[in-house]
Amino acid sequence: MDFKIQKPQIWIILVLLLTGAFFLAYHQGAFSYPWLEDGDPWHHAMGAFYVAEEHTYSIPYYPETYARRVYLEPYPPSYDILMATLYQLNGDMYWTFKFFNVLLISLGLIFAFYMMKRLFKSEKYAFLVTVGLAMIPCFMSHFIWAQTLAVILMFPAIYALHKREYLAATICMTAIIITQPSTAFIFGAFFFLPYLFIRRKAMILVSGAAAGLFSLGYYIPTIMKFGWQDFTKGMGWVSGFSTTLLESGSFGVKYGLMDFIIPSTRTMIDQPIGVGIFLILSFFVSLFFLFDFYKRNKYLPKVFKLSLLWFILTFLGTIGNYFPINFVPHRFWVFFAIPFVMLAVYSIHKFTDILPKLKWPIIIVFILMTFWTSGYIKYQTQNLKWGPGSSFGPEHPDPQVNMMLYQEEINGYLALNQNVPKGSSIMELCWDEEKIITYGYYAPPLDEEIMRFRNNLTEHSAQDIYNLAKKKNMEYVLLTGTCLRNADMDMLNKLLEDITSSKLFGPVYNTQSFFLLRVI
Repeated sequence: MDFKIQKPQIWIILVLLLTGAFFLAYHQGAFSYPWLEDGDPWHHAMGAFYVAEEHTYSIPYYPETYARRVYLEPYPPSYDILMATLYQLNGDMYWTFKFFNVLLISLGLIFAFYMMKRLFKSEKYAFLVTVGLAMIPCFMSHFIWAQTLAVILMFPAIYALHKREYLAATICMTAIIITQPSTAFIFGAFFFLPYLFIRRKAMILVSGAAAGLFSLGYYIPTIMKFGWQDFTKGMGWVSGFSTTLLESGSFGVKYGLMDFIIPSTRTMIDQPIGVGIFLILSFFVSLFFLFDFYKRNKYLPKVFKLSLLWFILTFLGTIGNYFPINFVPHRFWVFFAIPFVMLAVYSIHKFTDILPKLKWPIIIVFILMTFWTSGYIKYQTQNLKWGPGSSFGPEHPDPQVNMMLYQEEINGYLALNQNVPKGSSIMELCWDEEKIITYGYYAPPLDEEIMRFRNNLTEHSAQDIYNLAKKKNMEYVLLTGTCLRNADMDMLNKLLEDITSSKLFGPVYNTQSFFLLRVI
């Protein structure tokens, strides 16, 4: 039998090269600082560790003490479950989250290519869209959160719907719903329903309805367990869906024309904003070509009707702060980027058809101009040194003192590997276990007894701390400046004096904001 290896298509090779370059740029940015940025990644790290240790996403629920969010039950746990599985491959939480989060984003470009290829029936067009998504600043940050997984699942979901692989589409859409609620809502209302409206196929509706029904297998038991009030608290809702500017995540910012035209590195960590002048110009030229096509033919292909509908809806979502009711306008940028680029590259595609002998020069100019006006800003933004978030330091009223103690606490965590063997057990007395876990040490995740003890720390003695540490088989205990957020300074100093004089603990690494003690 004569086996022939099919020659790879040039477009997929180019997409793989683009994806590799994208991965390297994001990988460089993600590993450019030795911490997880902001707050969400730390919470996800604790959630993943809990799943890895307990082999379940279900957390113990005590109504009288439930007062905080964690990205496990009742919040959809898919992202943390995935990361928990990957964490068990090498046991390094910090590396797992940084590396695989960037890998997921990068794979999203390949998924996007195949979705666009199916929609536009053109590998060239799909490649141009993929280039645009890779370089437009508002499409994806290397920030670690569940939205990464939810967004990239949109591409195979639409691909499967368009290919009439309804079982695969249902699985992907169900996964979106049980990964991140805001993305699930935006996908359903702003992408799925318009797709259903344009395509008008009963099986699309059946697939979407099935995904919603399957997801209830998670949500109904969760609501029954937590009750509606604590369910909404765990989901991050104040009272159902967001209707106020402050809750929107963009703090009332009303994006103007210049926010779209000129991207800036002065942006939010989770969702960069901006498009770039060349893509803006390409977009308007595309609209001219589409209008001319419609004028001459009295119709538009369904894919462009769909692209225009997606664009209008997501654009209105992005500028939602101009309206009295909105839904997380700041998060709409990543969704807005998809139909915007789908339309913007039509002009480039058209020029390559009009001038076929200049196809490659036109594509090269498109890539260079897009990189110059969009991609380079995106590269700079994704390589900024983002801080580790607000969960460090005592929140001292004097900014200079607070910054000093904040930095001392960060340095203390970074110095753990110089003072304590990896894998050692450390009981955190001032904050959640997330930081200890991230840097490769053991702490019982979501231990109710430790949480209760921590909430009333200054009411306990050195002997109480020692007894609890022994009970939990802890080798070290840690107090940091964050204790001052919930404890009186005089009482905390009194407790530290008791610990020092008790001879139950030995000093390991101490600063004004970081006290690491060995349990004797």
